[in-house]
Order: sequence, then structure tokens, then C-alpha cells
Amino acid sequence: NSNILKGGMEDFSSKLEKFIIRNIPNNSLTEEEIAAAMGVTPGTLHQKIRSQHGITLEDFILRSRLNFAKSLISQGVSDLGEVARQAGFSNRDIFYSTFKKQFGFMPGTIMEK
Repeated sequence: NSNILKGGMEDFSSKLEKFIIRNIPNNSLTEEEIAAAMGVTPGTLHQKIRSQHGITLEDFILRSRLNFAKSLISQGVSDLGEVARQAGFSNRDIFYSTFKKQFGFMPGTIMEK
């Protein structure tokens, strides 16, 4: 616990993002489970995310899933329905609109570059 708290925030955020991505199939993951995996309390987890990124844990999770989707597209996965599913979105339209809100462009435009 103390090692994580003394470590850099970027390191904590990176580990958290990797944990979230590994656990995308587990859509029932609780904040308690995430905090336990990170070696902190739920309150500390929220505080670290808010102080480093200025967003909520829920927004951090969503942003992590969208970054994962963007990386899949950049790596050449052209089936956007599959990208949405792998990133944890059950509705493709919600994926498209959330992606555009986050990045300012639709996911298909990455493939056109």
C-alpha cells in the first residue's frame, strides 16, 4: 500500500488503466474491487483520480475504454462493431457518440488516415 502511495501518480494511473482494460469483460467490476486491486481504499482511489485527472472514477474508466478502442482501430481492427464490443460497449451508437465526444471525431476517421 505505501509503495503505491509513494509512487508517482502517472505510474498509478497507468497501472489503473491497464487493470481496467484487462477487466473490460467483467462489466460488474465494483469500485471496491478496483481499489483492492490497486492496494488503496475506495476513497483514496477516488481522491487520486480526481487530483491527477480532475475527473471521477467513472469518467476515468470510460476514458480508458475509449483509449483502448482508439488503439485497436489504430492497430488495424476495422470492424467498428467488434472494436466497440472489445472496449465494453454493448451499443454501437453509444460507442460512436461517446468516442466522438471524447476525441472530437468519429472512430472510422482513424482508418481513413
